[in-house]
Amino acid sequence: MSVKDPPVDVVVAVHGAFATTLHCLFSVLASRCRTPFELVVVDDASPDPVLAAALDDLAARGRIRLLRNEENVGFVRSANRGMELHLDRDVVLLNSDTEVFGDWLDRMRAAASGERVATVTPFSNNGEICSYPRFVTDNDRPLELSDAELDELFATVNRGTTAELPTAVGFCMFVARACLDEIGTFDETRFGAGYGEENDLCLRAKSADWRNLLAGDVFVRHHGGVSFGESKAARVTAAAKTLAELHPSYAAEVARFIELDPLEPLRRRIDVARVRRRGGERTFLLVTHNRSGGTEQHVEDLSRRIAAEGGNVLIARSARSAGPLIRLESPAIDVPNLPAFDVHGDVDAFADALGMLGVAHLHVHHLADFPAAAADFFRVAARRAAIRYDVTVHDYYFICPRINLIDTSALYCGEPDVEGCTRCLQQGSEFGRPAIWEWRDRYERFLRAARTVFAPDADVAIRLRRYFPGLGVVVRPHPERGPLRPVEPAPQRAARAEPARRRVGLIGAIYPLKGSRQLLRCARVVQERGLPLEFVVVGFTDIDDELSAAGVTITGAYAQDELDSLLARQGLDLAWFPSVWPETYCFTLSAALRAGLFPVAFDIGAIATRLRALDWGLLLPVTSFFDPESVLEALMTTPVTPFPAGAPVDDDPYPSFIADYYALEPDSPRRAAAQ
Repeated sequence: MSVKDPPVDVVVAVHGAFATTLHCLFSVLASRCRTPFELVVVDDASPDPVLAAALDDLAARGRIRLLRNEENVGFVRSANRGMELHLDRDVVLLNSDTEVFGDWLDRMRAAASGERVATVTPFSNNGEICSYPRFVTDNDRPLELSDAELDELFATVNRGTTAELPTAVGFCMFVARACLDEIGTFDETRFGAGYGEENDLCLRAKSADWRNLLAGDVFVRHHGGVSFGESKAARVTAAAKTLAELHPSYAAEVARFIELDPLEPLRRRIDVARVRRRGGERTFLLVTHNRSGGTEQHVEDLSRRIAAEGGNVLIARSARSAGPLIRLESPAIDVPNLPAFDVHGDVDAFADALGMLGVAHLHVHHLADFPAAAADFFRVAARRAAIRYDVTVHDYYFICPRINLIDTSALYCGEPDVEGCTRCLQQGSEFGRPAIWEWRDRYERFLRAARTVFAPDADVAIRLRRYFPGLGVVVRPHPERGPLRPVEPAPQRAARAEPARRRVGLIGAIYPLKGSRQLLRCARVVQERGLPLEFVVVGFTDIDDELSAAGVTITGAYAQDELDSLLARQGLDLAWFPSVWPETYCFTLSAALRAGLFPVAFDIGAIATRLRALDWGLLLPVTSFFDPESVLEALMTTPVTPFPAGAPVDDDPYPSFIADYYALEPDSPRRAAAQ
């Protein structure tokens, strides 16, 4: 800017909202701009005498130029009065419910310096097509950084960038004087009530070969709604009708702009920068499915533990609704503009993104919702990004597309030979009827290339090695949110009298895999014969109505942090785990241990392994799958003993989580991962 150029008039029309208005004005006065400016305040007959006095004081001290309307004339006329004060100056129209930062005006004016630029609008939390982080949304929730820090990030990451807009957005709009000289100011006759006036001005400018731009390197906070309050909806409706009459193609142009979203790359840069700002080179990328259950709980627990030690976490999931895409998200910060990647073609782009995002380590938990090529995609991308990856086995997806080693009878299959597996798969699976040898070959490549394959239980490691001989598997029990021993001292439980009817608890989401059919058979026998048992599902099932009709109490879904207190209120005598497949872990068993509930389960999988290690509870033979009578006899007659005082339980085996769980250097996962 030449020293001979006149200053910019920053015009703020005000009418009430004392605190918000003064906050806006002080943010302008405190900004660090080389561009000379004059803060022009148009008091539109504010009814607040305290605000009027504050404006008088600022004017008397030479901080603002104050124009006062004798009567309330509305925003459009007030803005026009401000724009017409100095006919040789560019103007910024700034809502009284905004806040600006740093050298905002320098960046706005730089964006307006191009050829025939009529208007410039910055990014904002509440700026319609210029909104961040979510497009065309009022982003009223605070982010992990201050607004001033966010504006500084925009200024750094998007420095000097602009983009074409179909219209400016009126919360903060730089308007070139040369354009006003050519097309005039706001149309008071048609838009005197407010709303739509800036769109009309921009469309008139566009028809005269002027451009409306976004300043991609400026962020302005917009609180929204202060100027017009409850009358906003009516004003918007009236303005839309007038705009449609004057500019018939406008609505379609804006709709097309929203559909194409050309500003997404600029928002994406900020998302990436925020991830890097949070994690540096210490970001872990956890890959998982889109389903609930134990895998999701484990991913949440890992995220918390990593964050507690100063690490950062991103999650990769399949964007199934959008085709074969991988989408990235953060459990800690709102970054909706991170890129998506096509599993079939974007392996190099994904590898580059791992570097841009500061991903130091990749941890794959489940690929069930991804295309079949995902295993090789993540394997190759990690190699090209020069990082290592771990895999946690949460079920038997890598062995069989039926995932849980369940056959068509909905029970444990017994793990037959290849011919038996092929016959079973001819009945279909969630993933069709793939050749079992091809399925296992794909995932063997994937597992053998991993730095570490984690199994949460020794039983899982044994089963996995049957199919992938020599595979290195490290047993790492899942980190837990609470202790793995009773919270209530054992002597108190031992002193309780034996009840006339035992209350048997089943915990969590009880589906066929978790034994809902076994429960139904037992409940019907109890009901028919009047046996001294009561079943309580602390959670829900897939057959709630049938079980309720059979006398089973069902408490309903619960939040994870409610479970311990919920169990304590049920007056349960023991806990039954009727899973009919070899579970790989069981968080609800841990909840039962904290509640001091004597556990009963079928002798299969990780539940059996854990109970044997504790030397506590009752293990029923797997033949009991088909024998409700033997199950009921055991539930009624087995002595309920307290949790053994000397049981080998380590409530937190990972005091330094990144070091003890991952065996990575806590201060530099990337260096350790590369070893």
